[in-house]
Amino acid sequence: MLNTPGMRAAAVDLGKVRVGLAVADELGLMAHPRQYLDGRDQRRVVADLARLAEAEGITLFVIGLPRQLNGKEGLAAGRARRFAEQLAKRTRARADRRVAVHGRSPRPAA
Repeated sequence: MLNTPGMRAAAVDLGKVRVGLAVADELGLMAHPRQYLDGRDQRRVVADLARLAEAEGITLFVIGLPRQLNGKEGLAAGRARRFAEQLAKRTRARADRRVAVHGRSPRPAA
């Protein structure tokens, strides 16, 4: 379970064309997909996510951290980290808002 009492999470899959979005239910047991956002304008995406946080009480954003096949971070990971920083600054108006970047290395090929 990702959520703790008083915390509601949203997962963001940052793409150049589309940004995927899922929001956890109030119990933190299930994530429900939402309409994707237009990823061509990051400022608008950040503004849309800030509005979503206000409207639905989102207190944690988890941003996917893409890795290259060798497990190292590339350009897309840097983009995700910069996006997370922008989102954190925009939603910092409330102390309970946090932005996390989550990623794990791919499993080795069998």
